[in-house]
Amino acid sequence: MARSRKRASNVGHLSRMAKLPNVVYDQIPEGYKLSEVLLRFMAPYLIDDMSMDDLRRHYTFGVLVWNLSFFPPHERIRQIMPLVQRLPVEEQFGMKQLLGDMIARKENEFAEYDRMITDFELLEEGESYTLFVLSTPIEVKHKTEAAPDGTDEG
Repeated sequence: MARSRKRASNVGHLSRMAKLPNVVYDQIPEGYKLSEVLLRFMAPYLIDDMSMDDLRRHYTFGVLVWNLSFFPPHERIRQIMPLVQRLPVEEQFGMKQLLGDMIARKENEFAEYDRMITDFELLEEGESYTLFVLSTPIEVKHKTEAAPDGTDEG
């Protein structure tokens, strides 16, 4: 049984981008729509004929990677390795590579977006879907601030 593609509706300039869903514009102070940003971030990782369950799994993974990108590299490793180690050994290298590529994409192409995603929801709407995103600003530790152990970083 063939699955039908969740087609994108026309959403301003996004209508030129193939296969994007409806976008719900969340109101955040910086003026960007994190739902739109997450759609752009995830676009290379989504394929035709994905079920809603597959889309939810992909977005869940994408949100995990998005949020991991705000942690220092050593903390990312500490957070993600227990999950990677549960995979079959032959899949672990590929997963590490994908995580690295996605984090690099976030840092290089989406660095200006400094909100952590706290939740998202995909709602199926006929042949399309709408993405809702909840987020919170992150606190950026400046080099002049004290580290948790009371020492100065920098």
